[in-house]
Amino acid sequence: MHDDIRPDVLGPVPRTGRTDGGTGGDVQSLIRRDDSGYRAQTEEILRRWIIEGRFAPGERLNEVDLARELGISRGPLREALQRLAASGLVTLVSHRGAFVRTFSRREIADLFELRIALEEMAAGLAAERITDQEATDLLSTMAGLSDQMSQSGPGPYPHGVDLHHRIAELSRNAVLVSHLSEVHAHLTLARAMSGSRPERAVDAMAEHEAIVRAIASRDRVSARERMGDHLRHAMTSSLSSVPLDD
Repeated sequence: MHDDIRPDVLGPVPRTGRTDGGTGGDVQSLIRRDDSGYRAQTEEILRRWIIEGRFAPGERLNEVDLARELGISRGPLREALQRLAASGLVTLVSHRGAFVRTFSRREIADLFELRIALEEMAAGLAAERITDQEATDLLSTMAGLSDQMSQSGPGPYPHGVDLHHRIAELSRNAVLVSHLSEVHAHLTLARAMSGSRPERAVDAMAEHEAIVRAIASRDRVSARERMGDHLRHAMTSSLSSVPLDD
């Protein structure tokens, strides 16, 4: 993921609601009637909505409204919320309900420190394991991003390519990719509390180019160092707009 911490999601979930004008009867459900389970599907949809920013940090998740929109009963919805609470994206408050999690400055710093450790490892492994064709493709992807930014002028980092996720995939370590996905999800939510800084985009692009060059040249040490430097700069940028903890 780049500096603005885009989550690794499968794409937006279509928004549908009641088709009966609120008078009862059939509801067009977002949940597929198949063997994957209502709770699992509900959890996936809510996770996406939270990470995509549909709900603000600290916002209460109205069970009645969500159950109606998803076209399910409150049973699988509550099970999904409990799972999201266990994964750290939702906070359950007794007699009050479920709320989108908020993060303290210290918690955001802790997440970044974990992300740095994991992504340094991913960059090093990618440099060791990348094939000639993958190196060529990675350099081409980076050149495309650079051209896109040059053409669009000053502004946020180009969307559409998740470079950090691609580097994690190149590590060929599925457990590492899974853990990074969770960390990214939490940081995406935390980022909503601080906002983004488009002025970081130019520096982030140069840092990404250095990371990609190191990986493509199979320089494991340099790849780790460049990734660590890049993410420490990202952490400083993110924390600069987060209030100090009480």
